[in-house]
Amino acid sequence: MARSVAAAADQMRDWPGLSQPFDDTVTVLLAPNRAIFDSLTNGRLPEWGAAGAFPASNTLVLRLDERPLEVLPHEMAHLALHSNIPHPPLWFSEGYAVWAAGEWGRMEVLRVNLALVVGKVPNFSELSRQLREGRTRASSAYALASTVLAQLNDVDGENGMRRLLDAYRETGNLDAALRSTFLTTLDQFEESWMKRIDQRYGWLSLFTSFGVFWIVVGGGVGALWLKRRRRDDVRRADLDQGWEMPEDRDELD
Repeated sequence: MARSVAAAADQMRDWPGLSQPFDDTVTVLLAPNRAIFDSLTNGRLPEWGAAGAFPASNTLVLRLDERPLEVLPHEMAHLALHSNIPHPPLWFSEGYAVWAAGEWGRMEVLRVNLALVVGKVPNFSELSRQLREGRTRASSAYALASTVLAQLNDVDGENGMRRLLDAYRETGNLDAALRSTFLTTLDQFEESWMKRIDQRYGWLSLFTSFGVFWIVVGGGVGALWLKRRRRDDVRRADLDQGWEMPEDRDELD
């Protein structure tokens, strides 16, 4: 497995939007179980984590019991991005890793996880916080973060993304990079992204609202039916008092 991971990592040099290949030396540690993984990462990662990237030392820690070859592209994307942009916000870093690694399965969470879109679409700060919450909420947050990078890529394709990341590397400021590349501020882009997500997936909230409505209606009808049945049972019991069944007659041919 160590040889397979090393060979795969060695092929991951070119990343979308990054002008220069990622040729830095990377150290990969393979942890056979959760306990050793926690000791190697000093318990800094969520309990559901399968891997961790530490850009300052270009080190990856992968769990052998959590499909290391599958999570490797995501973690390598972190190192590649951070080699160009040292301190991007968490939502940007995770969104880039999901998008650049082609983890479209995570993006599909948006279509099946109703908890993702019920209520208000999170802003970028809230998105970063949700990325460190429980597995379900974090899974949704990863999917949402990837749509941020996908929307940036939609503006002018990979060429636009490359110009944005070059500007981000030079200035160290995402707002300044967006202004010079796409003529928009970070706040304006955040607002447009939130609107786009609401328009694209808001129907799930509507569906959920109708579902809750019919559950409430069905529960109310069921309660009324039970109440009516109990009342009828009492009436039948009162009518049966004092009645005697007649003796059986001879059957007719």
